[in-house]
Amino acid sequence: MDAIFTVQRLASYLILIGLVFCLLSPASAYAQENPDAGSPALATDTTPPHIGNLFPENGKTVTENTTLLSAGISDNESGLSSIEFKLDGLVLGTGNIPVNYSHGLAFTYSPPLQSGTHVFEVEATDQSGNVARKSSVFYARSSIWPEGSTLNAENNSFYSVTLSWTAAEGSMGYRIYWGQHLLAEVDKSVRSFEATELEAGSSYGFKVEARLPNGGWSTDGPYVFTETLPLPHFPPTVWSVYPETGATVPTANPVIKAKIRDAGFGLQEDAILVKIDEEPVPYSYDAKTWNLSAQAIGLENGIHTLTIRAIDDAGVYKDYYGTFLVQAVWPAGSALSAGNVGQTSLTLAWSPAAGSGGYRIYRNGELIDTVSNAILSYESNDLQPGTSYVFKIEAQQSGGDWTTDGPTVIATTGMLSNPFLERLIKLHAALMAGDPSDVQKVRSLRDEIAGLKEEDALSLIDPVWNKVSAKLPLDVNRPELKSNLFQLFKAIGSIHYDTYEAEWLDIRSNSAFREALRVIAAAGGQESLTISDVTTFLTGDGDSLIGVEGTIAGMLAQKSKLELAQLILDKQKQTELLLGALARMFSDSEAYKVTSVLNRLGVTPQDLLAVANNFLGKLREDEPALQALGVAYIRSEAIETVKITANGKKRDYSLKVLDIPIPSVLLKWTKVSGDDKVTVTSNGTVSIPDQLANGTAVIQASLLNPYGGNAKVIFQKEVTLVNGGGN
Repeated sequence: MDAIFTVQRLASYLILIGLVFCLLSPASAYAQENPDAGSPALATDTTPPHIGNLFPENGKTVTENTTLLSAGISDNESGLSSIEFKLDGLVLGTGNIPVNYSHGLAFTYSPPLQSGTHVFEVEATDQSGNVARKSSVFYARSSIWPEGSTLNAENNSFYSVTLSWTAAEGSMGYRIYWGQHLLAEVDKSVRSFEATELEAGSSYGFKVEARLPNGGWSTDGPYVFTETLPLPHFPPTVWSVYPETGATVPTANPVIKAKIRDAGFGLQEDAILVKIDEEPVPYSYDAKTWNLSAQAIGLENGIHTLTIRAIDDAGVYKDYYGTFLVQAVWPAGSALSAGNVGQTSLTLAWSPAAGSGGYRIYRNGELIDTVSNAILSYESNDLQPGTSYVFKIEAQQSGGDWTTDGPTVIATTGMLSNPFLERLIKLHAALMAGDPSDVQKVRSLRDEIAGLKEEDALSLIDPVWNKVSAKLPLDVNRPELKSNLFQLFKAIGSIHYDTYEAEWLDIRSNSAFREALRVIAAAGGQESLTISDVTTFLTGDGDSLIGVEGTIAGMLAQKSKLELAQLILDKQKQTELLLGALARMFSDSEAYKVTSVLNRLGVTPQDLLAVANNFLGKLREDEPALQALGVAYIRSEAIETVKITANGKKRDYSLKVLDIPIPSVLLKWTKVSGDDKVTVTSNGTVSIPDQLANGTAVIQASLLNPYGGNAKVIFQKEVTLVNGGGN
């Protein structure tokens, strides 16, 4: 997490410095002094609001008990002004937003409906006067449920509730629902039902509907909310189940295993229940070791359900429910290997599958080729350098289906470049080009991070670790895994700028780090997670993925100058910016493996921010180091623009950072060296006299130090002016 908070603080300092430039520009001052400049949206909006999803729908039949009329209404430009509902020509309600309007839904309550046809009309007006209208014609029929019909819940127990209801007139039968889930359908003479297999101490909503004489079903039946009784004590414990949920077993005759232990209230050993696909399976239980064993016989290839129930002497029970896949084509020990790994290619080889009719080769979940059963190797080309790939091989079964549990291998191609290292190299060069004291400040921070001791700092990662730990299998060595993760974060956060390449290779080759990420990836639903995936999350991949750093920069580029002003003055808005960037990345689990895994583990952007704040509270060298890095970042990202005039004899220079112009009042331009007759003014004008054919000089721009002290050099370049070489 050191790397995460470093990027977070880095981006904040760098970008906020850039924002200062905008705040001092004349356009920003005008915007603050002229709040009544007018709204372009109101002047140009000719698009009426959008109306959709009317209820009742056009042509729909409802009962006379219907009480709500609604419509989805939105306006993406000037905003809504008013909404009007009519029923059969009668205005039901009108008013300014947000009366009867919430999150795009407008609604009002209907007067009592009479049987027959009704017309529902909706009119919406926006702030620019644009009007939209929509209507529906629906039919109301009499309900077969008499007024005052009820559904009652009684005899509530830990795991069941008895439901009973009053009769519907002319009903041909009843359906009982839990929420939207159909529990049962019963004859018209039955007016009670026992809902079983419920969770103890839980709330439930039940509903009953009647079958109409025409074969349809009512939609306005009575409902009831109730709760099952809470357990008087903890139930027995069922754990270490094999096969675990989602596992694939290579045999049709797997041995089911589990551990069962009572919670101090005895265990009905003879009442233990083991079912596969709802069919009981004989079992044995050893009370001394808590080991349960059950032999399944002749399971077909495919997905099977596994249920284990343990009941204590008080009747309190614990259910385990899972699914597993039987696929016996691949013999035990089947393997896929990757050899001859280069920068853009590698060779796969695999052991044969029993009775295979051919093989399919997958790369990162995508089918790339199909070969005959006589081929047991394959060359994969067109790979990206320095990239990890997951390869998988599947076999065709005798019936024509394909296996899903074939062997896999993870291979990483040789590195040509790495965006994370490239960022370090670029920032290192910018840092070294500046004040030597800034270099020492950064090294002091890295040394402090590297010197963090587990006994003092291990708890700093708890906001994320606690979420991860809760989703790990029981057999994972949690203390060891947490230690390895802490050391990994510390290693990334303490890479020194003068030995970064060797340290980076050490991190990538560390087997403990790779294993830690593999375990977390598996818990988060991924086959693999690599160091490169982590750094891609932070700084992008140099291509389409922009990482945390690029996401923040992109969000800033979309903000108005007033919003940027508010951002620089409000730390809460800075925090919201970071959380917003992380939220965008968390919403795209397909692009970033890190966010995919964290989402599955329940880790949130707020958890990452909490870890970052924990480290900031622990470190003492962070402020001066991050200030130095902020200036170095501006130096590394500064891009000059030049305006050539006077037929090439005059150039006016300015700088941009993240496409934000730096006001000239914040910069001081000087000549470092060059021809005597080349002049450089403090505002960035470089010129030569009329009689000079050309002139060369090294110019530099210094930024007013936002942290106090001397100005910081952020740009330097050799330029040549040619008389007659421009406008």
